[in-house]
Formats: sequence, C-alpha cells, structure tokens
Amino acid sequence: MQTPCIFYIELELEVDHARWMQYEQVDPLAAFVMADGRFVMKLREFMTTKLESVDHSASAYEAIEKMVDRRIRSLLVRFPGSEREYGVMTARDVVFKVLAKGIDPKAVKASDVASRPLFCVNKDAELGEVARLMEEANVGRVFVCDGEKLAGVISLIDLMAAKLIERARGNELS
Repeated sequence: MQTPCIFYIELELEVDHARWMQYEQVDPLAAFVMADGRFVMKLREFMTTKLESVDHSASAYEAIEKMVDRRIRSLLVRFPGSEREYGVMTARDVVFKVLAKGIDPKAVKASDVASRPLFCVNKDAELGEVARLMEEANVGRVFVCDGEKLAGVISLIDLMAAKLIERARGNELS
C-alpha cells in the first residue's frame, strides 16, 4: 500500500490583533484533476475569495486605512452601475500616484487612483493561462469571474504557491 503524500500549509491568522500561525493538513491531489493524461492545477484552489472593497467616492486615505488595517495589497473600487463596474486600487497605485507625488490622500478619491478595467479570467482557467495574462498585461493580480459575478482574485504570490505545490508533485505549470 502506497503512503499518501501529505502537505501542510502555513496560515497566518489575526485574532484580536494578535498574530497566530496555524498549520493545516491539505490533500495535494485536491488541487489536481486529470486532463489529457496530466494533472492540472485548478484556479479555485489558490485564489482569494474574500474581496475587500471601497466606494468610488471614498478618499484614498480611507482606502489606505482599510488596506493597512486588513494587511492587504489591493481593494476593489465600486463604481455606480452594473455589478461588474469595478476598478482596483493597489498599494503600488497609492505609492506611485499619491504618496510619491506629495498629494494629500484625504484630498483625492479612490476612483482617481483606481486602475480600470479589471483583468479577469473565467473560474475554469488554468494557472499557466493566468501567468501569461499577468505577464502580457504587466499586472500583479487577475480577478476571477463566474459568469457576470466576481468570484475571487489570484495574485503573483498565489501563482508562486501553486508552483511550489506543483514542483512537489513533479509537474510543471501548463
């Protein structure tokens, strides 16, 4: 009988402003499906599904507070209109478009800092396809859509984590 391969992932949790490390056992085969005789990692296994947002009329300062408080690198900026009317405001946008130029973050709106349109892929896209899109568009995150609805975001760090797991399995990104 073959011994199953077990991975442990490290999760950083914040509870009442105290940081805790937790290790969770994961089944590495859950991230793979058979396709054309090879294992393919699925996007949904690595994307972040909890998306934080601010209204387009919020100040850049309010957005910065939210990003720092939640220790995240980007926020969706909600614009009026349909459910898919979003932009993204990243830490890079804040530093380059506001702070480096000496602009008061309270005097500029999130909508003025946000990048539009979002780069999106279907929830069934393969990780290699996402990596190629990121390279071509020179972006650090791609949003994942399920039909007309945003389902999550996958970032550069998510792709690197997927690569590590894939290497451990002996496969390469497609």
